[in-house]
Amino acid sequence: MNGNIEKLREDLWLNVSGIAASFDRFNFLIYESESNDEAQLRERLGQIEDGAEQNRARTIAAHSEFERWMDEERNESAERLAEWKQKRQSGQLHARADRCERCAAVAVEIALLAMDQAEMIIVRALLARTEAISVQIQRGDKAGT
Repeated sequence: MNGNIEKLREDLWLNVSGIAASFDRFNFLIYESESNDEAQLRERLGQIEDGAEQNRARTIAAHSEFERWMDEERNESAERLAEWKQKRQSGQLHARADRCERCAAVAVEIALLAMDQAEMIIVRALLARTEAISVQIQRGDKAGT
């Protein structure tokens, strides 16, 4: 098997596995966590925000690369591709395949980075609801006394 394909599969597998792990964390946060304690949520949010800050530059670069490669793909005409095939210009075809593989890997990496953003928003939403309920309970306690 071609080494390039194996590298692509490995890169995609790592990022798709990360996306699957993100879904597992989301499910735990939303459905399985017995107590969404305010302190625990704040701690988790801090951890996520630290990671998000570290990934911000990577996210910007990945989006930039992705857009550039997509523009190149859109600008390659079907006629040019047919010409490369007809003339057996394998160098051009391999360069195109390399670019498409990198673009696919970056697209999945962008999805993984977006999962980090989604987790941050989920934790913020849970924290906001926990705070609202906490205030409501405190207000109810005072009203009862």
